[in-house]
Amino acid sequence: MAVPFTDGVNTLEITSVKVVLREIELERVEIADCDVEPAECEDFEIGPVLIDLSLDGTTNTNISVAVSAGTYDEIEFDVHKASNDDPEDAAFLLANPTMESKSIIVEGTYNTVAFTYETDLNEEQELDLVPNLAIGEDAPPTNVTIRFDVSTWFLDGNGNLFDPATANKGEPNENVAKDNIKNSIEAFEEEDKDGDDTDESEMSMNR
Repeated sequence: MAVPFTDGVNTLEITSVKVVLREIELERVEIADCDVEPAECEDFEIGPVLIDLSLDGTTNTNISVAVSAGTYDEIEFDVHKASNDDPEDAAFLLANPTMESKSIIVEGTYNTVAFTYETDLNEEQELDLVPNLAIGEDAPPTNVTIRFDVSTWFLDGNGNLFDPATANKGEPNENVAKDNIKNSIEAFEEEDKDGDDTDESEMSMNR
């Protein structure tokens, strides 16, 4: 299902968004840095995983994680450029060869003309969980949503849409789109799975 956006002049329809994530982990409130004290953090995905963002505006798909009791105040993960130079990516690229040297692929139409947007954005994300995620003893698996607001990805500084093709590597809007993507990500615990924002897309994990 295509997601349409308009600025009153231009129309953008997004039909597919694929994102590669790696090293997703939750950080306890008492831990200063998962890179320094990895044993004290909760890893629930290490190798690269391909995410198909939900685009229908109604389906709320979460990561369901079974983590140890404790209180967590941050989720960390990498938006990851899959590379043949990285041995950890080898199996992933065998299954997903179109993602080589890319972290995100978006397809759709801009003013009815088809486009494919690809980026090699390689970015570690550290997002606060507000309120903190508190897990009690013998608690059931908890749903954590990482949300990408794709409605902002292809907007200029004045809030006008631009052609995503002009944001591909070497094109004038490359850095604008990358900054928009980095600023569009948030994370939170969601118990009822009833997503309520039609302009925001949540991730569905392909395992």
